[in-house]
Amino acid sequence: MRRTIPLGLLLIACTSSNGDPSTPAEAHAQIDPEAAQATAPSDACGRQIAEYLAERKQLSRCETDSDCAELWPGLCPHGPYYIHRDADIEPVLALEREIMASCTIPDCEPPIELGIAHCEQGVCARGRETKRERLPKGIEHMSCWDYRETWLEADGAATATASSVINGVTPLLAISPASAGVLTLELDWPASCTDCRLLISEHNSGMSNLITPTATRSEATRNGRAVQRERLEFPVTPGPYWFVGMAGSDTDYTVRADLRDREGQPGRATRHGVGWQRMCEG
Repeated sequence: MRRTIPLGLLLIACTSSNGDPSTPAEAHAQIDPEAAQATAPSDACGRQIAEYLAERKQLSRCETDSDCAELWPGLCPHGPYYIHRDADIEPVLALEREIMASCTIPDCEPPIELGIAHCEQGVCARGRETKRERLPKGIEHMSCWDYRETWLEADGAATATASSVINGVTPLLAISPASAGVLTLELDWPASCTDCRLLISEHNSGMSNLITPTATRSEATRNGRAVQRERLEFPVTPGPYWFVGMAGSDTDYTVRADLRDREGQPGRATRHGVGWQRMCEG
């Protein structure tokens, strides 16, 4: 199964240089750019990055594993980072933009994804914690697995894979409007896909109670290739909406969101990042 990866702006910023290390501690700080910037900023750029790292670290507070999500790609070279999926990320993104505007931007490789997270002592940590699942009374065995949720921003975009069936590990796209308004989704399906469609579920209603949006299709070109461009529009209220692409066989597609409030102004999403949800059955 292909991964669902959010399309994000690759944010990169400068790092300060302190010369050759003279002690093991200084050598470690230079090897670890996040530690170096957080503990010993030597100029305005370093101070900005230190503030940024401190602020984004506060976003990863959690109570359960399902609270944790990953923001990707982050501020290079510091890479992606974990957040509470309901956290207000705008202040940290504003700091990223300020650093982009005020720091010299070096060449930088795109950061890797952190992957699945768990909540450890109130903070999101890398990896799924190994622990014995508490079995309900009368249940002798329980199987558990994780599936991916990618939360779209109000003006966000993502790539995904449409599947022929929905199962327990099918990755989901989602968005959570902060207020009532209108959501427009623009999807680019492969030109050859005659049965591609998007299922839309509202507020934990499951895939048995689906929304029927206003829909139009047209021929278009994306990255030099012919696509079927579908435009879906429907009213929304505060709360989560989930999207699952369906097709006769696994098919990649893209989706772009345009969330507006009742006055037609840009809306706001309350959940962010890529998270992993735990599902169990006896």
